Parts: sequence; C-alpha cells; structure tokens
Amino acid sequence: AITSDPSFMFARYKLATTEIELGNYERAITLLKPLSSLERIEGITEFAISYNLGVAYYHLTKDWAYEFAEKEFQKVVSGLSSFLFPMFFKNREKNQDRELLALAYCGLALVSAQRIGRDGGNADLYLDECKERTNDALKSSSSEEIRTLSSFALGVAHLESKDYSVAADQFRRSIKLKPDYWRAYIYLSQIESVRGNLDSAISLLEEAIALNPNFEYAYYQLGLALQKRGDKSVSDIERATEAYQKAKKIPAAHDQLGRLYAQQGKLEESLEEFRIAIELNSRYSDALADLAWYSIEAGHVDRESLKKSLDAAKRSLELEKGKPSEWHKRAVLGRVYLEQGYYDKAEQEFRVSIDLQPVRSQAYYFLAKTLSAQQRYKEARDVLVGFFKLSDQGYWKTYAIDLMRGIENK
Repeated sequence: AITSDPSFMFARYKLATTEIELGNYERAITLLKPLSSLERIEGITEFAISYNLGVAYYHLTKDWAYEFAEKEFQKVVSGLSSFLFPMFFKNREKNQDRELLALAYCGLALVSAQRIGRDGGNADLYLDECKERTNDALKSSSSEEIRTLSSFALGVAHLESKDYSVAADQFRRSIKLKPDYWRAYIYLSQIESVRGNLDSAISLLEEAIALNPNFEYAYYQLGLALQKRGDKSVSDIERATEAYQKAKKIPAAHDQLGRLYAQQGKLEESLEEFRIAIELNSRYSDALADLAWYSIEAGHVDRESLKKSLDAAKRSLELEKGKPSEWHKRAVLGRVYLEQGYYDKAEQEFRVSIDLQPVRSQAYYFLAKTLSAQQRYKEARDVLVGFFKLSDQGYWKTYAIDLMRGIENK
C-alpha cells in the first residue's frame, strides 16, 4: 500500500504497529516519528501515535530511550487527562481515549520500574512512582488489559528491587488475567532462573515462544537458561546454540553464541559473532572486549590485528569506566598491551584491575606473566602466591601452576 501511495499515512501507522509486535522497534520509530506532528490520520489520533512511539522507545531498553519513552507517554497523559470528564464516559470515543490514557500511565509505570535497577539510590522513590502510576491507570480504566499491564509493571518494579516473591506473584496475576500475555512468562522465567529452578524457567520460555514465536529476546533468554543448565546434558548446549541463532537481532545473543563457539574451539566463528554483535550495537562493551580477547586467542597477533584489538579494548573500557565490570575491561586491555610488548602499560592495567576486584584470578595470572616476561621473577612469584590464596582460582589455575614452575626453575 505504501509503495502504491507513499502519502498513505494510515498504512505507515499500521506498518509501525506491526513492526512493534515483531520486535522491530527501531523500524517502528523511523515510521512513527514523521507522523507524530500530525493531529489525526484517518481516525488515528496524535495520542495513539505518541503512545506507540513511547512503546517502541521503551523496548529499546536503553537509558536514553527510556527518557524519550517517558516524554511520549507524558504527551498522552497531558493531552487526554485535560478533557476527559465523567459526563463523557458513555461516549464510545471518550471511552477509547480513557483506555489510551490508562495505557500511557502503564507505560510511565514501566519507565519508573526500569529506573529502579539503574538508580539504586532512588529505588524506593521510583517504586512509589510506579505504584502511583499504576493506580492512575486503574482509575482511568479497569479493563482486563489495563489490570494485566498494571500487574506486569509492578512485577517489573519488584523484580528490579530484587523482591522476587512479590514480583513473581504480580507476573502470575498478569498471566491469570490474560493467559496469552507472553511478556509475563519471560519475566517470570527470569525469577525462576535466579532461584535455580531452571526446568521451570525453560518451560515458561517455551510457552512464551509458543505464544509469540517472533519475539527474539525470548530465544536469547531460553539460550541463557539452557546454557546455565548445560552441565546436565550436552543437548542443552546444542539447544542453547540453536536458540541464540534464532535471536538474530539481539546483540547479546550473538555475544553469547560467540563465547559458546570459543569454548568449542571454533574461534573464527566466535569472532564473526562478536563482530555481528558490534554491528548491531557499536556500544556493546562485552562484545568489544570479547573480540579483542579472542582475536589473541585465535592467534591474530600480527601488528595490524593487535591494533584492531587495542582499539576494541580501549573502546570497551571507555564504556565501562566506573561500572562493576571495569576490572574485566582493564584486564582485557592489559592483555593486548602484553601481546604488544608494552609491559609498563600492561602492568598498570592489571594492577588497577586487581585493585577494583581483588578476588578475581584473571588479572593476577596475567600480571605475573607480565612481570616474568621482564625477568622480574621474585615479583611475579609474589603475585602468584596471592593468586593461590584466592578462594576461586577458576580457569587460570592450571596456567598459574605452570607459570610458577617455570619461575621456580629460573
């Protein structure tokens, strides 16, 4: 229809809402933004456009996008609440507007819920804000959809607050009200996974996929759950691989798939997955770090390859400074410097990594390796002694033992 008539705005709007259902949120935003300046399109009000634009922004799950989502939802609330009065309740169009107003309040409640996990210092404030906004939604409409979404928003809020019991109850309530509300199954599965109930988590995700096979994030979550349960069955890892492969637009799925390939020795395949993740999200720090790390593991240590790894590692660290995973990004950057022979820079990154996270073994091992490469054997030995005092020596234990033996023979 749009090809036949590019000015057919109603078709553009319906295509945008279809893209939202398919999880193609950036495409939906591209379609909706030009329409947002129009007051009405063949029965579709500016408020409906703003609401759907807010939904698309919200599902991008980025801090900046939540800001845009809130602005769009607030446009609906400000515009509709100013002229909806009890005398209009029996008017069909006004009833539709009240439902849209309630939906916008639910959208605002979800934005508040997401902020709980992103601003721990104001968690209680955002939880109260979420509750207030769901109450406003229910005052505007008591329909099944609004009750479902209100319970879901409260579930997300309590999940972000790590109040898993209350969150699970709210998600179950959403499912009871609307058994085909697949998003609630996905969030409930996350709680079951945290509790260690992986069989239940996997079943819930499979139900969500059966209800909406087009939502790729569910496949990503299914891959995580299967991978976590993978110790029990090799087939779980195979199924996890298949699940990640179906999440084609999810950067994290490509990153996880890349790590799985690396564990299986398929290093070139793993590097390709990291590159795809970065193409989908150039700010995805984990994929940048993994690309730098596994490029070295794959033997790409020529000058040009190491320069590319250095750029990726630096970018990854830049994105994670001041965040909990900064220690890991510094360890990755240190390893690139080590391979380049810049021992002073490598040592500095490993020492900062240890200061940030003194219970992780990775940086200890590579710091000792850096010192040994400079024939500073006593210092390297002291670092390894610290390594062996760690309660969790993990993957690097065997390498550390071999390095200590080599140092003792010097």
